[in-house]
Amino acid sequence: MVRASGNPWKQEKGAKETDTSLQTGEKTVVALVERDDLLAKLESLLARCRTERGGVVLLEGVSGVGRTQLLLTLGDRARRAGFQLLSAACSPEERSLPLGMVAQLMRSVALPNEVAAEIDRLLSTGTSAAGPDAAAPVQVFHGLSTALADMAADTPVLIGVDDVGYADTPSLQYLLHLSRRVATTRIMLVLTDTIDRRTPHLPFRAELLRQPHARRMQLNALSPHGVQQLLAQRLDPTDAARVAPSYASISGGNPQLLQALVDDHVDFGEPSPSGYGLVLLACLRRGDPTFLSVARGLAVLGRSAAPEEVARLVDADPDAVAQATAAMNDGGLLTGGWFHHQAGRLAVLDHIAPTERAELRQRAARLLYDSGAPALDAARQLIAADRPAQAWAAPMLQEAADQAMLDHSPELAAKCLQLALRAPVDERRRAAVRAQLTQCESAVNPAVAAQQLTSLIGAARSGLLARADQLWLVKALLWHGRTSDAVDLLDRLRDADHEPQEDLRDLELWLAGCYPPLARRRPAGPPAHRPGIATALGVDPWLHCAATLADHMARGRAETAVEHAEQTLRNLLLRGSTPWAEESATLALYTLIYADWCDLAREWCDRLEDKLDVERMPTAHALVSAARAEAAVRQGDLAAAMRHAETASTRIRSKSWGVAIGLPLGSLVLAATRSGDYERAARHLSLETPEAIFLSRYGLPYLHARGQYHLATDQHHAALADFLACGELMRAWDMDVAGIVPWRAGAAEAWQLLGNPEQARSLVLDQLSRQGTGSARARAASLRALAAATPPGKRLPLLNEALDIFELYGDRFEQARVLADLSRAYNALDQKRRARMLFRQALHVADMCGAEPLHRDLLSLAGEVATATPTPDEARGIESLTGSERRVASLAVMGYTNREIASKLYITASTVEQHLTRVYRKLNVKRRKELPVVLWAKTARTQRASRTGSVR
Repeated sequence: MVRASGNPWKQEKGAKETDTSLQTGEKTVVALVERDDLLAKLESLLARCRTERGGVVLLEGVSGVGRTQLLLTLGDRARRAGFQLLSAACSPEERSLPLGMVAQLMRSVALPNEVAAEIDRLLSTGTSAAGPDAAAPVQVFHGLSTALADMAADTPVLIGVDDVGYADTPSLQYLLHLSRRVATTRIMLVLTDTIDRRTPHLPFRAELLRQPHARRMQLNALSPHGVQQLLAQRLDPTDAARVAPSYASISGGNPQLLQALVDDHVDFGEPSPSGYGLVLLACLRRGDPTFLSVARGLAVLGRSAAPEEVARLVDADPDAVAQATAAMNDGGLLTGGWFHHQAGRLAVLDHIAPTERAELRQRAARLLYDSGAPALDAARQLIAADRPAQAWAAPMLQEAADQAMLDHSPELAAKCLQLALRAPVDERRRAAVRAQLTQCESAVNPAVAAQQLTSLIGAARSGLLARADQLWLVKALLWHGRTSDAVDLLDRLRDADHEPQEDLRDLELWLAGCYPPLARRRPAGPPAHRPGIATALGVDPWLHCAATLADHMARGRAETAVEHAEQTLRNLLLRGSTPWAEESATLALYTLIYADWCDLAREWCDRLEDKLDVERMPTAHALVSAARAEAAVRQGDLAAAMRHAETASTRIRSKSWGVAIGLPLGSLVLAATRSGDYERAARHLSLETPEAIFLSRYGLPYLHARGQYHLATDQHHAALADFLACGELMRAWDMDVAGIVPWRAGAAEAWQLLGNPEQARSLVLDQLSRQGTGSARARAASLRALAAATPPGKRLPLLNEALDIFELYGDRFEQARVLADLSRAYNALDQKRRARMLFRQALHVADMCGAEPLHRDLLSLAGEVATATPTPDEARGIESLTGSERRVASLAVMGYTNREIASKLYITASTVEQHLTRVYRKLNVKRRKELPVVLWAKTARTQRASRTGSVR
């Protein structure tokens, strides 16, 4: 008989062994590592078989751990030792061929013609008599065994069967028949199989291992040292040492997975996720059928899945799942019951047909939800399935959306709710889902959320929208300037409540502080105290917070408001986001700002920004940035104010801002105006704003900033009109609180410039006489305005008090203005030295703010204060100064510290000290306050020329 050309075992593994590897075409199969003990035991059994008797060995291990390669190596060594080698490789596809595996064995060697003919006859007889699950006649088994025994009498025989678990039933029965006889022959039977205790051929394994001459050996994954040994056979030693820890972790020590990594490393310079995933799939498919099923369950459920959950998902026995997981851990296919690398999990998921994968996802969602897992875990499964949800899932998806919002993940919440809208639910549930979806979308892009408002109005009119959602809808409509729709909904809510409930009273208070023209008259006293957060189920505690803060703001209760604002912000950090939480946080920040606690407001803004994910919560981040800008502009940090205001106005588009665009625009225009960037201020004032902005408190800072712009650009009548319009609105709304916008101080300044100091004086005296509705900063601004309308001899007490207040609250811009006014006042009183000192301070503070118009004013003031002719001694001393000394002295006159001078001139602080020591000696002075102001005048004009010209 001609030897069969198709030996599956040999075709797969190649033919020639070298010292370190076996060459198979373009691929290199790395030689065995960490298998010396097993090989030694097998060779010992071969030696005994050669001289005494045969035996049976079952080599077990998970797919990929090297069972086939070990069998190949053993066969090669046996052949060189004089053994006749018979081999077969089994596969699931050939399990239905009776005696298919036996046919492979008998035809894997060249036999004498008469022997081959007899074996062919026996196989033909056995094949026709046997079925896939039925034994062949025992006479066939006896004849085949006799032929092998005759062969072994002359030459010892090694029979190797790879993946015996996939053999057909008649072939397995023949192997049992043969195993009972090998002890008296020179036949060695070596079989490989996967680690499995539940396979259909369990009786075969049990009977096989019952034989006294049968042994069972197990192959496990490689150790980290073994991984490095294997890598050293293919890679440069340095490269192998570098990647060994990573490759050991990713492969789990499974040689076949490791081989895939090495092949990709050699070919591409790095592992390929697709190549690794394909090899893992091959290992799972070649292993026990439970392996792939369990791997699918794990890939779908995730890392935290318990074996019981996996078993329920894939409809398997929990013990079988636990055993399969343990076996895959031992073989390096998993580690700790989970994939070594995400590429493996994705490969398993991609291998599942789309329809089956979606069904698994849906089953997993129900399984997780029924077992009490977080709703968000179940929701993620349904989102991944991307199929219409069933009716049961809608409430669960709403719950999951709530959890996502608490985690500051509005986009994930929106996905949950979009899926819930596809579920077959009634209209009331659908309206609730749509309202919740609109709330989530508002956190990401309010302009997109606005597209849902019309359908929500229809649901409210039809009585399908829950009361809490209707209250929030009023806020959303007002935000987007849909005032008439909001009023209509408000009227419906009011008509439905003959005795207004707590939530409607809260809404009225909130309206009174934020949209005053739409609110009913609020009660004269403070809002009623409630024990705890709320007294009734269904009342949103954040709505109550927003109502209380809005009421405090409108009434100017600074001390109480600050305490409540801080408590609100602390609660926000602990509890996360709900529909009214964002509004409460915004009100809390502006409450701190309007109560002159700008430092505290900036601290809270920083804390909130650290907590917020900028990409996931753009609306909240924009509101915090707007508050940060307002706090900065009130402290004279003009550059920071413009930066934060720009961030706020670009984080979400202007259409998304709605009427609240007045917040960032007001801060940006005011900061740009004070810094002298009038073009920038005018550009932002030209932006279109909603008409409804002046029905809300958001219009006040915008109107006040526009007035300041008009004032700075010599449009005094326009400025006066803006300030007076602020006053008319605030008085009509019963919220004439100077902490929100100090309109009287602005109007007084405009009247003064228009030549009407009596009107200016009347306004500021009115402001100063008001108790409980102002702020310290507003009082200081009024004192400065009053000083301007007061004879020079009486200005000093007013200005000094104003300066103390502005210094206390850190408003550097207003400090510089008051210092300039004081310098003029002292100069008019002929107190030149005091005037020069205040002048230098004013210049220094204005420089810190970056207030160019104020610098220009101070430059003109220098002509009055700093033009005193130096004494002959001073003149000689100044002429003796070097250029470096003059530069240092001029900055010292301007009020800079030694460290600031060093930073500006790029020298060390000690060098500054040395220069100043020489300057003092040459000018015969003892301290920097005694330096002649004329040192500053010429240098300052030179330094400011380019900046002043560019601004003008």
